[in-house]
Amino acid sequence: MPSRVYGVLSLRVGGQPLEIGTEWTYDIGGITRETVLGAGGPIGHKIMPIAAYIEGTVYDAPDVPLSSFKAIQGQDVTLHLYNGKTVYLRSAAQVGELTVEGHEGAIKLRLEGISGGEA
Repeated sequence: MPSRVYGVLSLRVGGQPLEIGTEWTYDIGGITRETVLGAGGPIGHKIMPIAAYIEGTVYDAPDVPLSSFKAIQGQDVTLHLYNGKTVYLRSAAQVGELTVEGHEGAIKLRLEGISGGEA
């Protein structure tokens, strides 16, 4: 039987587990390249840094104030995946808006770190 290679097991911020949804995205950061076009076509690439991030859904639990998500700053974050990988951010902070979807209490959370990687 094939093993499960997709999905998220857990998310921890500063060592504390969060109630999470199943769809998460991440990038370990580094650089991105963009083609530079001249009048005659491509002439090279522009290299830009990008932040390491983890983004997905957390849930608005009665005992966890929204302000606690907004206060995330300087925290180590780990995202544990079913395929055995652990994605991490170092010195991460919450970025962007935090809007609560009232029907399910879903909150889209984006965390960006100084560095990131896979273990």
